Amino acid sequence: MTSQTVSIEVSFKSVPKVLEYASKPGVYRDTSESGFALEVSPKGKAIWTVRVRSVVTRKEVPPKVMDFERTFLNGRSGTNYELAKLKAQEIKERARMTEEELKTHIGHTLDEGFRLYLKERRNKGEPLGQKTKMAYLADYNRYLKPHGHRILKDTKAGYWSDVLRPLNDKSPSHALSTHALLSGIYSHLIGNDYLDVNPLVKVRMQQFLSTPTPRDDKVQTLDMRTFVANIAKLHVRHSRDIVMLFLITGFRHLALLSIRWDGIDFENGFYEVPIGVPGWKGFSGRVPLSDFALEILRKRRETEASHGTLTEYVFPNRTSSKKSKVRNKAELRELEMLGIEIIDAPHRVSARSAVSLCSAGLDYKIHPHDLRRTYISAVHAVMGGDLKACAALLCHRWVTDAAGKVHTEMQISANYVVQELQKLRVDANRVVQFIREISGQVTMSNGTKLLVERLGINPSEFVLLAEPDNEPV
Repeated sequence: MTSQTVSIEVSFKSVPKVLEYASKPGVYRDTSESGFALEVSPKGKAIWTVRVRSVVTRKEVPPKVMDFERTFLNGRSGTNYELAKLKAQEIKERARMTEEELKTHIGHTLDEGFRLYLKERRNKGEPLGQKTKMAYLADYNRYLKPHGHRILKDTKAGYWSDVLRPLNDKSPSHALSTHALLSGIYSHLIGNDYLDVNPLVKVRMQQFLSTPTPRDDKVQTLDMRTFVANIAKLHVRHSRDIVMLFLITGFRHLALLSIRWDGIDFENGFYEVPIGVPGWKGFSGRVPLSDFALEILRKRRETEASHGTLTEYVFPNRTSSKKSKVRNKAELRELEMLGIEIIDAPHRVSARSAVSLCSAGLDYKIHPHDLRRTYISAVHAVMGGDLKACAALLCHRWVTDAAGKVHTEMQISANYVVQELQKLRVDANRVVQFIREISGQVTMSNGTKLLVERLGINPSEFVLLAEPDNEPV
């Protein structure tokens, strides 16, 4: 502000007046809160500020509280005045604290508690992954950031109920995840002796949070022919390979996209999952691959090599840097402060659009994880009640943790593990053959006819697909 900027004391109780002040350059000091003001630059930029010196540093703290915002609610214009005033009071309270008081103040507000939660939270002894931190940050900024000034020890269950109820009316799943994040922050601070009570326990006891119906979509048996025909129509070879591999492996979204060439044993027919790779939910060890999956992968490697585009990843990321999606330096600073490092993923990170395109002609839209459920249905149909074999084909961690199934380097060379992997490859081939037959890629066998009859479907409903114009290469 220049020395000629208008500086006057005003009352912000009248909302229209606040909007009027925000349109004229000047410093408008609140008569009800010392040091708190609305500052409007000659270019019209309006911010809320508070002037106070730190007892510890003897210096003025950064004056900016937050940007001035206009809102339009229920037909009336409003501002973030009340929220800014509360934030200013918090800043002044902290500025007046001694060094000892500041030490015990950690985790005092929701903003501070969230920062500590991201930095210190451990999952099975390991720090939270970057992807998990980014997901938490997105939820926090979307649903909880406006309440970041709240003093946690003084915020009762009723306040959080008022926050979560309208969210639950709009999206039960988002309300539930926001409740879990809030409760996690409180529990973490309680565990570190910063707080004594978790009010979110009482919120849950009010039973207004509704558990969303789990998504159980999959490609229906009689729609398999249409879905596979749509895969063949995809113009991009990478997309055709990805969607078909989703369908015939049942791998999770990120797991499939992160596989590497050096982990594929084409001779023995398996993929070696390293320890700690995101997307595998803690699973590591050898995953059997069907002959058809190996055929697709072998052709893909040959094609990539001939085009000079072969990299360490089966599906490399050829898009622009993730860093370009970070909008400004302030966001970069915030991520750095929260211990979140923006790292370019060397492999492709999403196949949602390609899978969605294959839903053409269906009465529902298919997502990548729906193809895992589709594969699970095929496994159950073929394997019947062999629970361990089903779980092994689906890469569930509990199978590799079970006695005799832990795939350590020593045990992999043991004969019983080799035999188990060979048996699982036979099972994988049976499942994929079933999928190919009901999708019309190959002629249906008598065994598959019996299986679909048990599902209550007439085998005559299934016919061979016409030869596609562009085979996956």
